[in-house]
Amino acid sequence: MGDWIDRICQIDGDAKLSRYREDAVRLAEVVGASPDRVASLSRMIGAALGTQEIKTGSKALTARQARLPYDQGRPRLFGTLIDALRESAPQNRPVPDKAADRYQHLPFFEAYFSNFIEGTEFELDDAVDVVYAGKQIAGRANDSHDLTGTYRVVGDLEDMSTTATSSGEFLQLLRSRHATILPGRPEKNLGHFKETPNEPG
Repeated sequence: MGDWIDRICQIDGDAKLSRYREDAVRLAEVVGASPDRVASLSRMIGAALGTQEIKTGSKALTARQARLPYDQGRPRLFGTLIDALRESAPQNRPVPDKAADRYQHLPFFEAYFSNFIEGTEFELDDAVDVVYAGKQIAGRANDSHDLTGTYRVVGDLEDMSTTATSSGEFLQLLRSRHATILPGRPEKNLGHFKETPNEPG
């Protein structure tokens, strides 16, 4: 019951849950619910709403009382994802027809969003000009190089189809691609691993 009440609170919100309690009190006699069961339900709803404190075997309702509610279904979904990942061996990137529209545009968006999530943000039209017309955005030469460098790597079908057969080859691929992505930032010690860790933001 506690899990159910917590779930209703999460999905429908406090106001609806409070109305459900009023409905339960009003309908209790009609459906033959005893007063003590109605009182127990009322206390549990009060706990979910933060107006009462109760002891309950429901972990979800206990967490909500502590102002730390969580999605009860999320652990199950993550478990499903973990199982699926364990059953799915990594696959090589498919080799499409170079003339296909999808491949013509995929590397651009891969480069665009890869830089975007790292904080190198461009308006889409500006990014198109940088990648396809070689335009340099005023005051953002390094960012422009980052975008075109990333595009150069992910747009090279032959290189993207290359897989390492040893740890040494794998490290060499990393170094080579790093140097290709960041030619405008020689201070990043291209093709070499960091010697000092990042500071947290």
